[in-house]
Amino acid sequence: MLITTDWNRRLLAHPRRGIALYSAVMINSLLVGLLALSALTIVRIERRSSESSGEIVAAQMHARAAIDLALQTLRTDPNWRTRYLDGVETNPLRFGKGTVSWKLKDASSPPDGNLGNHEDHPVEIQGIGRTGKAVWVHSAIAVDSGELRELGPIQFETSVQRNRYNTVNASRWWAQYFKPDLPAEATGWKVTNVDLYLASTNQSTDLLQVNLYTPDNNNLPQVLVDRISIPQSDLSWNARWHRIRFSGNTDLDPTKGLCLSLECTSQNAAAWFAYDNQRNSNPDSGLIRGNQASGWTSYHPRKALCYRVMGTYTVPSGLTLQFGTFKRAGGP
Repeated sequence: MLITTDWNRRLLAHPRRGIALYSAVMINSLLVGLLALSALTIVRIERRSSESSGEIVAAQMHARAAIDLALQTLRTDPNWRTRYLDGVETNPLRFGKGTVSWKLKDASSPPDGNLGNHEDHPVEIQGIGRTGKAVWVHSAIAVDSGELRELGPIQFETSVQRNRYNTVNASRWWAQYFKPDLPAEATGWKVTNVDLYLASTNQSTDLLQVNLYTPDNNNLPQVLVDRISIPQSDLSWNARWHRIRFSGNTDLDPTKGLCLSLECTSQNAAAWFAYDNQRNSNPDSGLIRGNQASGWTSYHPRKALCYRVMGTYTVPSGLTLQFGTFKRAGGP
């Protein structure tokens, strides 16, 4: 016996309503499932994004640490300029959950790709940090500004009674070759003051030119590096020490000497000067003669001007990072 209820009667009377209701329930269930799946996907994406962001931050910190490690390594290695090659990355070192490494690049202007051709050229340190799939490169310029030390006096003096005197004019040019005794680690030097034993001749209004030259292979003056012009009014009637201050020469080669010259363009004598004719025994010293017409003509190792030279020289003090050069660099 078939028992029918009011609900069943409605379904039997309207069968399409039951299908529609069933479809609605299925659609709602599908939507709920899709929403749940989307939520799980979003969680996974956020988790991966969070992990990726964490790796990037860690790689940035590693890159900064790599620069610090490179700086400390270079400071303790006096031969680093020949040990490392321009642009070649070091072997990665384990650091936390990642690695650190670095490479050095010539930062001179213009760069020549040679780290070892000058002791005081700046160098770019590129620190490379890796964590997971993240890679970060920081860079900074490091320089060795050097420590300045006093030089001198380099001198040749005799008693006034033993001095000889001569004059400076266009036909009589005189120069003194000298070479400072600098430590092996010196990177450069310069002359600041020169004392010469001079007197006025009162014969000329022309200037006495006191010049500094770098020498040629024969220790004769070659390349002018500094010049001071002295009027007759600045010289005393009686011979005495006169101080001449130089400021234009700098970063001179520590393995080479200089030539200090006395010159004039007039045939009238611009000054008297004192020299010694035979008692110089320093192998890195000698008196040089010349004239305006022929230039420098002869070198006399046993003779010397009466002179004193003062200056400064520079020795390495260790690399330091240059302010304002820290930045993100391109990929390794």
